[in-house]
Amino acid sequence: RRRRSSSVVAVFLSLLASDDWTCCSTTTARAESASSAAQGSGADPARGVSIRGEGATLPAELYEEAAYAYKVTRPEVSVSYNAVGSSGGIEAIKADMVDFAGSDAVLSADDYAEV
Repeated sequence: RRRRSSSVVAVFLSLLASDDWTCCSTTTARAESASSAAQGSGADPARGVSIRGEGATLPAELYEEAAYAYKVTRPEVSVSYNAVGSSGGIEAIKADMVDFAGSDAVLSADDYAEV
């Protein structure tokens, strides 16, 4: 179990390190915007960037492990995930309360248009 979990975390981390996330372009833009704003406003850039997610309970352990491992390589980035269930994640992403959401349900065309 630990070996498979480590492999999955490694794949997830490589995705996080990539700047070419078409599915998560808003998160990348928000992170870059927050970083630029902090630098331009005289704020302390060491405070870093916070990326928040909510949603499905099933992947929560994976997200927590990946967030911890990512923090080791990118200490200025904080990734958090609140496992509230798929529908809670969908509602949170539609309300622009989080940067990403996990769901075991596919978004309807109407829901996708609201994101």
